[in-house]
Amino acid sequence: MGLFQYDVSIDFYRPSLGIRTSDNQSEEAVHRGLGDGWLGSLERLHCRGNPSRIVISGVKLIWAGFFAASIAADAADYRILQARGYAKNFDVSVEYLMSSMAPLRVGYSLVLLPEVPMAARPSDDRLLFFASEFQDLGYRQAAGAEAPSHEIDRTTTSIWRYNLEALPDQQIRIHVDFSVPERWREAFRQGIEAWNLAFVQLGHPRAVRGVVPGDEDWPKDYDMSDARFSTISWDLTDEVVSMGVAKVDPRSGEIVKGDITMSSGWVKAWLEDIDSLAPGLTHLVLPRGPSSGLKLLQTGRGQHQRAWRRLERGHASRAALARQKGGQRSAALNATSIEDLVATGLRAIVMHETGHILGLRHNFKGSLGISLDCLKAKACTSEHGLSASVMDYVPPNLQGTDASSLEVDVFTPVVGDYDKLAIAYGYRAVDQEAWPKVAPELQEILNAAEQFEKTWAGC
Repeated sequence: MGLFQYDVSIDFYRPSLGIRTSDNQSEEAVHRGLGDGWLGSLERLHCRGNPSRIVISGVKLIWAGFFAASIAADAADYRILQARGYAKNFDVSVEYLMSSMAPLRVGYSLVLLPEVPMAARPSDDRLLFFASEFQDLGYRQAAGAEAPSHEIDRTTTSIWRYNLEALPDQQIRIHVDFSVPERWREAFRQGIEAWNLAFVQLGHPRAVRGVVPGDEDWPKDYDMSDARFSTISWDLTDEVVSMGVAKVDPRSGEIVKGDITMSSGWVKAWLEDIDSLAPGLTHLVLPRGPSSGLKLLQTGRGQHQRAWRRLERGHASRAALARQKGGQRSAALNATSIEDLVATGLRAIVMHETGHILGLRHNFKGSLGISLDCLKAKACTSEHGLSASVMDYVPPNLQGTDASSLEVDVFTPVVGDYDKLAIAYGYRAVDQEAWPKVAPELQEILNAAEQFEKTWAGC
């Protein structure tokens, strides 16, 4: 099918998303002041066999960094490494030859946004979500106890969330990629679907689904780069890291695709830390041996950041450990196998990262919501978890070194009560209010969040 130059060009625009207006009396002034966001024009190529088809050369797009990356301006040349097209997006991997540095590889992903934007929902610091920030120009009446100056040109944010009501079967499906070892896939599924506990209150007990290779409805055309599929994959690295990233419609905060990456370093770090407390340690590599305590490494990484934390349990010296009767095996491992313990840990990390691609940010106060007495009783932690929020960073729950004191949940088994409030605010279906007003049902949830610390669960 031949192509030749056509006398029509395709214009590219970038709407002003950082500056908007909800004041209808300011719309014309904002439009004139900001312009229409024109970026440039690309010549259209005519397709001989189908003259109605729109075809353009990607050369100018690549040199322009798809109007998103400025790095291309410093490149001497480029080559396309890979290009893939899907129903709702296409991905292009480009290697730029730089004049003053090593070649640079850049991946571009263009995603078709919903034809009608989802209704945006204002963010509120009482329940933490990732959010898109913009300045809402114009004058409007003050909301609540706002200062008079906030009545004009208000800076505001809209939260990130899936448009649950518009999804097939009203279900957020996260596909466990083929790269995840089969032994861990069920733990991953459980970590994903643990969030259904928060959606039950909304009448959606199956709102979140982990889809695993071999399931009857596993998509035959699955590809983790396809924007139709939210995914969780496995990366081979010694780094102890996990990451949840969402592609978001900047107009509304709608999450159109979420991807989680889990590293194999979690498993290696946990096992090495167990080994490091074995009596008679003489070298770095040991078989799985007895130990009287666990030292577990927990690391987390949220959007645009990596937070490293090392959490230790047991401060006895190796000599003291060796003197214990027979080098007693950790009581936590008496109750379960090492592989089961690792699976439980991975399940908890997947819960945390799934929270990120549902839109939730970190919460570093959740550990205050569970009492020590609750942490010692599985009947309590099975209901409330180890923290009021799985979006917190908490150490493994190790209560001592004797078997009787370690019959506990080492990793959190459920999402917390704060998480349930956050999901209720983000995903409850309500009648839309004029921006940025909050529907009464959502205001009740915010009020409950404000009182939450006064009624910590489990205390």
